[in-house]
Amino acid sequence: MPTMMDVAQRAGVSVATVSYVLNGNKPISTEVVERVQEAMRATGYQPNSVARALRTGQSRTLGLVVPDLTNPSFPQFLQAIEARARNDGYATVLMESSNKENEAQNLTFLTQRGVDGLLWMLGSDHLPSIKPSVPTVILDYAPTGWLTVHPDDYGGGRMQARFAKQLGHKNVALLWGPRSLTSMKERRRGFHDESGGDLNVVLELEASFSLELPKNLERKLEAERGNYTFLACGNDTLAIAAIKTLKTLGISVPEDVSVIGFDDTPLSTVIDPPLTTIAQPVKKLGTFAVELLLSQLQDKDILQPNMVIPVSLIQRRSTKPFVSKK
Repeated sequence: MPTMMDVAQRAGVSVATVSYVLNGNKPISTEVVERVQEAMRATGYQPNSVARALRTGQSRTLGLVVPDLTNPSFPQFLQAIEARARNDGYATVLMESSNKENEAQNLTFLTQRGVDGLLWMLGSDHLPSIKPSVPTVILDYAPTGWLTVHPDDYGGGRMQARFAKQLGHKNVALLWGPRSLTSMKERRRGFHDESGGDLNVVLELEASFSLELPKNLERKLEAERGNYTFLACGNDTLAIAAIKTLKTLGISVPEDVSVIGFDDTPLSTVIDPPLTTIAQPVKKLGTFAVELLLSQLQDKDILQPNMVIPVSLIQRRSTKPFVSKK
């Protein structure tokens, strides 16, 4: 195995200089850096990350804990996090937490293995289960005292209601994900606040995130058939499940009922008709979360400890203006 000594001899520098280049902890001329890097390529030398962590106290690794990897919006989100972290020389370790106990175990696992910082997407109870011993950014809502990054769920809920009114709809149905999730609470609150007295909510349902709606919810949508012309959903997964159910019931989208989702996942353009939705910029969310964490790790001034990322309306063919059939 090639060593730092081999690199130093080939580059014509000291072993200490090679170490400075690798660790970036001392100014080195560009010419010397290039010679060391060329020597590393020529010898096939690979730095020992474990040894470097012991010397510097930094693993150059970030831990990422999320509650559910089946969310269709996660791939883009995770790619953005990994790319931004890698740009600063950090690797990312991902762990899924299915419940509060599992979440606490994963956080402990990552901190014990020396991650420099944590990106943490909370589970359903939305209260941090433990206080990690390393710098942490919450990818959601959190109590005061935590650094957070999350989309403007409340504003997105208001957008859904405002769009329904703009299209001339009066009677609406609502389909939310679990209300234990703060994101669902905020989207629902935004919709109701914007509705005012202009929209009549004839049906409000709650379901787990699945591309298939439970039979009891299908029956409720069928029972109120004709009483609502606009269906607002808590995310795209529920909206797609709703479109499939409405079609099964012989209810046309958007001729009979307009449907709007939230998130703008890749599935939103695959469903027929393509889904009108509220887009949350997942790439920005992932990038800003890493940048906020790196600022904490590098002792930089944090000007915005609670970042709320704006959302936007994407109009597709699952919605249309209301036309009375009477």
